[in-house]
Amino acid sequence: MLQALMDYGNGLDSEPGFKTREVRWCIELATDGRFLNVLPLGDGKRGEMQHRCPDMHAMNSGGKSHFLVETVQTVVLMFKANEEAKKIAGTKDKHIFFVEMLGKATDSTPVLSVLANALKNEDCLTKMREALTNKKAKPADWLSFRVDGIDPREDKTVQAWWRAWRKVDMGGDLPDAAPVSGTDDDGSMVCFLTGETTQPLLTQPKITGLSGVGGLSMGDVMVSFDKDAFGSFGLNQSANAAMSAEAAQKYVDGLNDLIRNHSRKLANALVVHWFKEQVTGRCQASCRLNV
Repeated sequence: MLQALMDYGNGLDSEPGFKTREVRWCIELATDGRFLNVLPLGDGKRGEMQHRCPDMHAMNSGGKSHFLVETVQTVVLMFKANEEAKKIAGTKDKHIFFVEMLGKATDSTPVLSVLANALKNEDCLTKMREALTNKKAKPADWLSFRVDGIDPREDKTVQAWWRAWRKVDMGGDLPDAAPVSGTDDDGSMVCFLTGETTQPLLTQPKITGLSGVGGLSMGDVMVSFDKDAFGSFGLNQSANAAMSAEAAQKYVDGLNDLIRNHSRKLANALVVHWFKEQVTGRCQASCRLNV
């Protein structure tokens, strides 16, 4: 089944280091950095699904944010009433990191300096916060930007910078990957999904959208070996079902897309469905005749 999900994910815009997110708001800036407006995205019930949102690694230790696309809370420091002081302090650290990341990218992508300077300007930040509050945005809503009508998330130069920075920050290695005892000298194993030699991920991306059927709001891991009793042959965590970063990302993106767009709730379970290949008009007509 995971291989079928990976095959489905092959048709999506899937790549490690990027994620499709449901973004509800877009801040419009002029080329000189002036705040123009906040635009709602989506149909009012759901936000707009935006591809190629940079997905930061190793965030469990705190103090880090995602790059370019983040929550309203992190970007403009908008909090719910009576928010805990500890949460506010932690979010301010993430906000600083968010702005610093924009600053690091400005050498190769100067347009991001407009965003960084706008977020450093307290008057501009206040206007953003007030506009989002008036439109009843929630702190946890995801937020993107446009400068002079252009979304930097879609800029190939910005994407290339993110890939390069991510690789350097991880020391040239995969996130959450490490040499595995009992394998080849370089820690490589055979990928469970592709059959190719790979360095396995120790932890895998999360499945989202399952909170209505008992899942966690932060997401759930499909393949996990979090206790010693679940492992074999001295392998750690998800190395017990070795998968490459690319293969794991594809099956996760595929399942996330199906949960959002092609699922039905049945009792306390969610059933996803899809065609293995495109159904032609002739096949559809035949199916209707045979019903």
